[in-house]
Amino acid sequence: MKERYKAIIIDDEPYAIEVLKILLEKNCREIEVVGTAAESIEGVSLINELVPDIVFLDIEMPRLNGFQVLEKVNDLHFHLIFTTAYDQYAVKAFRYSALDYLMKPIVAKELTEAVSKLPARKPIDKEHLKITEENLLTVRAHTMPDRIILPHAKGYIFQKIDEMIYCEAMGAYTKIILENKPALVISKGLSDFEELLKEADFFRIHRQYLVNVKKILELMREDGGSLLMSNGSKLPLARNRKEEFFSLIWNNQ
Repeated sequence: MKERYKAIIIDDEPYAIEVLKILLEKNCREIEVVGTAAESIEGVSLINELVPDIVFLDIEMPRLNGFQVLEKVNDLHFHLIFTTAYDQYAVKAFRYSALDYLMKPIVAKELTEAVSKLPARKPIDKEHLKITEENLLTVRAHTMPDRIILPHAKGYIFQKIDEMIYCEAMGAYTKIILENKPALVISKGLSDFEELLKEADFFRIHRQYLVNVKKILELMREDGGSLLMSNGSKLPLARNRKEEFFSLIWNNQ
């Protein structure tokens, strides 16, 4: 872990900048705020000039929004934490994109949790940012993104949702079974994926399995009920999930 991170705060609300500075000084000694900007164009210049390790960036600002600021900087070499007033669509998009964000008013616990993830995170890159912006537009149009971004030991994986057959619980990790690709093991629990993918026709058939309903080939009566998946796997359908499962299937006909 770095001993110190040089940070810039960009927010069109001067009060919000001051609050975040105070919270960082009190709770995150490894963060040194080297510059702030209350105007988006100034923020671009500040990033290019000071070359920070981390940028706290408001997503909705006059003139340039957060994405437009990032498009104009010379090099996306830094970690990024978005700050935003409550916006259900932005929150969803950030979750699909594995991006850290802080809801205003920012509280110390959420700030320290976001900062604690920095050593395991890779700096933002153009592809990550592009997919995040696409996801935000898609979610605001009330549809599901085509891809989600998954944190991985070597960085991030940009995964198409329609390639995912099912997810299997492995303690604090989740194994994702894909079509015609090696399985992925991701450091998120199965409940996290259940929440993330519930609007993409994924269903928790068992405490250990979350399946893509579109990849079910057959309901089998053997062993009290199981599902044959598109890759040939047979997965158990828990007795206490049957009623909700059948309701979902009939409603999707």
